[in-house]
Amino acid sequence: PEARRFTAVHEVGHDVLEAPACGGDACDEAPVPEPLPVGGDANVSGYSPHQRAEVEASVFAAEFLAPAVELRRAFLDGRAATVL
Repeated sequence: PEARRFTAVHEVGHDVLEAPACGGDACDEAPVPEPLPVGGDANVSGYSPHQRAEVEASVFAAEFLAPAVELRRAFLDGRAATVL
């Protein structure tokens, strides 16, 4: 269920973020680093437009699905988001 929920919200993220549609080899010119970084500090400077859209959609899904109560409590306690 968790993976399906993440995948569903990831796909919604593509629509919400209005990432440009890519087709063919033009979107996959840059090599794919392993693993794709996800998070606010992700460096995507060498990524193709398709790879950037995938990272953005994954970040959208991760942030959308983050437990609001725990995030709020951590923020009020002064904890950094990176430790969550």
